[in-house]
Amino acid sequence: MPPGEFDSNDAPVSGGDAAPENRSQTVRGDRNQIVSGDGNVIAGTVVMQQEPKEKRPRLERQLLTQVDNEVRDRLRQSLHNQVFIELGKQQAPEQVSRPWDAEVKIGNREPEPIPDGQTILDVFYREDIAGKLLILGHPGAGKTTTMVELAKALVGQAWQNVELPIPVLFNVSGWRDDKQTIAEWLVQELKAKYGVREAIGQELLDERKLLPLLDGLDELAPQRQEPCAKAINGWLQSEQRANQVVVCSRLQEYETYSTVLELNGAICLQSLKPKQIEEYLQQTGKTEIWDAVGQESDLLRLVSTPLWLSVLSLA
Repeated sequence: MPPGEFDSNDAPVSGGDAAPENRSQTVRGDRNQIVSGDGNVIAGTVVMQQEPKEKRPRLERQLLTQVDNEVRDRLRQSLHNQVFIELGKQQAPEQVSRPWDAEVKIGNREPEPIPDGQTILDVFYREDIAGKLLILGHPGAGKTTTMVELAKALVGQAWQNVELPIPVLFNVSGWRDDKQTIAEWLVQELKAKYGVREAIGQELLDERKLLPLLDGLDELAPQRQEPCAKAINGWLQSEQRANQVVVCSRLQEYETYSTVLELNGAICLQSLKPKQIEEYLQQTGKTEIWDAVGQESDLLRLVSTPLWLSVLSLA
């Protein structure tokens, strides 16, 4: 059960944090325990958790639970199930349009790599990005897995802090009506994917209790990708916009648009380095593969994305 939640089998002891002296208490539930006298535990193992001052409404907890389960299941099926690889990231500020760019002219600068070891959550919370991020990469570079990994961290934080928005994974390849706003589509998708009633979904959106993670922009038909990017910008300028949002797309398709997304920052995922490939194969017990590809530059280039490294390992 997520931190801070209690049900009938995990109710906190009433009347104080500890049993008064010489007054025995029995705590009932899945882990029955008997506390007596000076508070010594006679039987069982107790794990005390401080109940938060405020709990999420039931429907919000249900949505957060569904997203939590989805994230865990998707990560179990990914490359991360074997060995987690912290992918290299490079800043790509030219790929977004920030509100202050029209007023501050700083000239063109070379993209800067993000220091090794800086996680996607670190990037998301950077002061200059402030939770509005575009994730780009080549095919198989690990874009979706990186977004799901971010969702996992954000879900954990949302369980701990009721004031944080609920991260929700959406695939914009399902946006099929040019006349439908992204806000309307998000409410519809909440109902279709998670069973959230439209009135509740609209309320969550209006109150900015959602953190949409939008994947699959490049999966739309080519002629519909840029209209979708424009629709996302329209939503980002509307009263129903989210305070934080992440969009994920393949780099090649995104660079063909004349429209750039109005987010605070962008990163481009980098190819795996030979050292990362070697470490992955060693940790998964596939050292014979490294012996075969380690000195072959063409093969190294082929497996320089998480997707193809995973395929090679499975094959």
